[in-house]
Amino acid sequence: MVKRTKIVLEKPDWFKVLAFGLISLLFYTAYFGYKESNWWQAFSFSCFLLPVTLGTSYYVNTILIPRFYFAKRYKRFALNTVYVVVLSIWFIVASFTLAFFVVGDLRLVNLTARSRDLLFVIVAVFMAVIINAVVSLLRHSGAVTARNQELKNKVLESELKLKVQELNYLKNQINPHFLFNSLNTLYGLALTKAIETPDAIVRLSNFLDYVLYKAETGLVSFEEELNHIRDYIELEKMRFGEDVDVHLKLEGELSKVTVPPMLFIPFVENAFKHGHIVNDKLSVSIRFSVADNILTFEINNTSMISVEEENDSKGIGIKNTRKRLDLLYRSNYDLSIADEMNSFKVKLKIDTDKLIAQPTTINEEN
Repeated sequence: MVKRTKIVLEKPDWFKVLAFGLISLLFYTAYFGYKESNWWQAFSFSCFLLPVTLGTSYYVNTILIPRFYFAKRYKRFALNTVYVVVLSIWFIVASFTLAFFVVGDLRLVNLTARSRDLLFVIVAVFMAVIINAVVSLLRHSGAVTARNQELKNKVLESELKLKVQELNYLKNQINPHFLFNSLNTLYGLALTKAIETPDAIVRLSNFLDYVLYKAETGLVSFEEELNHIRDYIELEKMRFGEDVDVHLKLEGELSKVTVPPMLFIPFVENAFKHGHIVNDKLSVSIRFSVADNILTFEINNTSMISVEEENDSKGIGIKNTRKRLDLLYRSNYDLSIADEMNSFKVKLKIDTDKLIAQPTTINEEN
């Protein structure tokens, strides 16, 4: 059983129909009255061609192109085009014959030179129809392009909001982890009534200030991030005492660099939390360097834990940081983690000029 396509005619825009009819009438009058003295005769003949011109253009612009061409039904489009051409030629011949009777009074000499040639008449009508179709096609394409761009912008906005929500979730998942570890260190110092307790409280206060306020901003200066790392290191030194040895090295103009807050602290925390004392020392080596907008972060610690165990059971901070890097920098970073003989090494390179997401800007809008 052949499924028939139900065609619903659109309501015409009478202003556009009137404008097109007037332009077509002027075109026909100029076309058939070229080098003629009797312009009224050319105008009268043109009036007989106007109905077939308007009818053909209406079908082409409202049915043939939207229903078949834009729908990519090219076979039906070609077949219907043939139908339109054949029927239009039949109506043109009928209009020509009627004009021959009325305007020409059954004598070709009473018609203008160009209106006597049926081929010229057919070409004139199809020229008007084609020009109108091209204008309509360009107008429709412009509207479709604008609508597609609007939809694309909405999709991108939705994706960005989703990524920002995920980014904030990952960041908030990390922050309490740091806080609990620091409180445990402070608790241990208080139990032993160590003299370092006041200093630990000050550093913990700085830590809380950073987490509660600075970490909610999109970017911070490298100096602020470094001070936060130093506070954490000092808290860990108080916890480990003489059993820890930390080396921090800085290279390049790091004062000009801005970074997302709390980006490096999961790696630093991981070095202390999962590092092992080897040869009576837990050794942690940290290096920051910048060159040509590429910020390099390296951290090594003594360890006897494999990368697989680290990632599977104890590496939630690093796992979330990797996701955070994906959201912030996409492919504009390189993170490598290596487990060597008694050493766990992390190396991170980021292009500081290619930050993708600025979380706080969107949050403020919402």
